[in-house]
This record gives sequence, C-alpha cells and structure tokens, in this order.
Amino acid sequence: MQLRPLPVLSENEEILSRTTGSFFLPISRLKMTKQISNPDNSSSAFQPRRRRAGGIHRLCVENGEDCLGTGLIVETQRRRCECSEQTATHDPKRVVYLEDDAAYDKAQFLIPHHYLDSVKSVLIPKGLVEDRVEKLAQDIRYAYEGKTVHLLCVLKGGSAFFHALVEKLRLFHKYNKCDYVPFTFDFIRVKSYEGTKSTGNVQVSGADLAKFKGKDLLLVEDIIDTGKTMAKLVPMLKEYEPASVRVASLLEKRNPESCGFQADFVGFNIPDQFVIGNCLDYNEIFRDLDHICIINEAGIAKYTSSS
Repeated sequence: MQLRPLPVLSENEEILSRTTGSFFLPISRLKMTKQISNPDNSSSAFQPRRRRAGGIHRLCVENGEDCLGTGLIVETQRRRCECSEQTATHDPKRVVYLEDDAAYDKAQFLIPHHYLDSVKSVLIPKGLVEDRVEKLAQDIRYAYEGKTVHLLCVLKGGSAFFHALVEKLRLFHKYNKCDYVPFTFDFIRVKSYEGTKSTGNVQVSGADLAKFKGKDLLLVEDIIDTGKTMAKLVPMLKEYEPASVRVASLLEKRNPESCGFQADFVGFNIPDQFVIGNCLDYNEIFRDLDHICIINEAGIAKYTSSS
C-alpha cells in the first residue's frame, strides 16, 4: 500500500516530531492533526507547561534543541501493517539527551532513608526509565524483524535494564499480530570497574562464548562510560563467529575520557556524573535504589571507607 508523503514541517514541528520517536506512543496518539496554540493566550487548553526550574532535563534528541513548549502537535506518518502498530520512527540512533545541569530535587522522590545523605539529586526517575525502555524494546523488535535475537545480559549492572527490556518484548509478542520475533538469552559477568573508574581491563565469565557462533547477539548493558569495556568485549565475542553483535545500553555518558565507542541502542545520553540506582552501583551499594541518581561526595567517602 502506498503511503501519503509527509507534510513539510517547520523547524519547531520537526524538533517535536523527532522527539516523539524517543518514546512509545499508542496509535491513537500518533495520528493527530496539527494544532498551533497562541503563545500569548495563557488560557489555551493546548498550551503545554514549560518546565525550566531546577535544571529539568529536556526530552530531546542529541543536538539538545528545546522541544518543549512549542504548542505543536504534529501529524506523523505511519507504516501500515496488519497489526496496525506504531511505526512512526524506529531509528535506534535517537536518544534522550540530558543537559549538564539536569537534576530533580531528591526531596521530591521517595529515597530510602539510609541513602538520603549519599544522594546529591535524582537524574532520571523510575517511571521515565520504564517509558524509555518500552520504546527501545520496540526499536529492537523492528531491527531484528525476521531473525532470532540472542540477548546477552552483562551482569550485574545490566540486570535491571535486561529484565525490563525482556518484559516489554514479551508484551509486544503477546498482543501484536505481526510476525513473531523470538529471542533467547544468556548472562555473562564483565568486570572493569574499581570504585568510580573504569580500568579498561575486561574480565569475562559466566558463559561458554563458543556457543554464540552463528547467533545474532545483542549485548544488554547498563551504561557506556569510557566505552573501553565494550570496545574490548565486542571484538572478543566476534572471535567466536556470531552472525552479528550489537549493543543496547540504557545510559551513555559524555565522558571526556571516552574511547569513542557507541552503542547501537541507547536510552539516555547523560552528563559526566557518577550515577547510582536502578542496578547501578558504587562498590556494590545502591543497586536497590529505584531511581537513577547522582552520588555526592559524602556517599563516595562513606562507601569507599566501608568497602
């Protein structure tokens, strides 16, 4: 079936259109007519609230352009298939960019009492993580359409992201009528950190890598920091002749010491801060913290002395 061409968009409309590709939206929300509110009319029912205070991060693609408060709702072209699911965009290179000063006041969220004095601020709330993972699961489903993907969870940090991703993939498979994309999985342990620093010395354990021959591997990682771990792990896996090797990472840090490695699927591009929570740890502490937070100096000192 031939699709209608996309309308010509203004700059603000294009920004908003690209932003919606970072999250999963139901079909009923994707197919909208363009409504431009009057920016001078504060009573307009369609005028969104601008959130600037507290360094709130902007939900935008990696160029960092402001895409909130435009008052625009854009009609997005859909690919039509039998199951009528969302296909407005499945570009895995789209990423939610968090500004350098992105932060939520920790007092606005439920933080376990024993962690309060160690948390500087909340970077990404639990709910936002869950929504973004849902869109990544959809992007992965389309990237491997017609293939069996073998998920390879990198323990321990990648476990929360891995389990959330698997849950969303199973939901897509359960309710969609399009071709089923089966997946299998394994777990490996990769150690490269000492305290807050990535050593770049990769130690792999937990699985017989020879059994991955001929499989489409998707490494599921919590964070790309310097990129040195993945830069060494991916070539190591390729020595065992898998059909392909890709990497999905919940976070990608703007680290000045980065080796330049880029994952194929990324949830959030974050500032150069040491983050904890959602299975991200500091010396094995904070994995049970729901939100992704920034650790403060007191927390580093406290859990360095006790490690």
